Amino acid sequence: ETRPALQSAALKTISHDESKLVVEAGTVATDTTITVTPLAEESVPALDVGMVNVTKGPRRGYRFLPHGAKFQKNINVTLPYDRALIPPGHSEDDVRTYYFDDQAGRWIALPFVGVDKTNKLLNSTTDHFTDMINAVVTVPDHPQAISFNPTSMKDIKAADPGAQVNLIE
Repeated sequence: ETRPALQSAALKTISHDESKLVVEAGTVATDTTITVTPLAEESVPALDVGMVNVTKGPRRGYRFLPHGAKFQKNINVTLPYDRALIPPGHSEDDVRTYYFDDQAGRWIALPFVGVDKTNKLLNSTTDHFTDMINAVVTVPDHPQAISFNPTSMKDIKAADPGAQVNLIE
């Protein structure tokens, strides 16, 4: 756990494990203590359907405090990801940093800045603190309409009640 104090007039870089915050001067109006805590699997809020957490282990996410504080300027957030956790059919370009929205009860993507594929780090910005993870969403945001064929039942064979039953002679 890292707990540095932020002064309102200083540029500051805060690192914990492989996570990093870059805070510009003027981001906070008063001196503020920042807390960065790595989260274990059981401490991370439940993921939305189709989300795969790819945050580099052994941690599964990070909790940034003070919770709910709004900053006057965006803070640059860098979190590590594990290439091996990215699901098949997806790449490092699909990884995004998400924050947990307590009011909505779901994960929301932070504004994306870039991906450092050499060091396996994802760079985003935020104007507030909460729990954050790197994740890939495996379901489409806008599902395609499935064509409906009213005669599709004609292709299905009738059930055979004797199927898979061994008869005794």
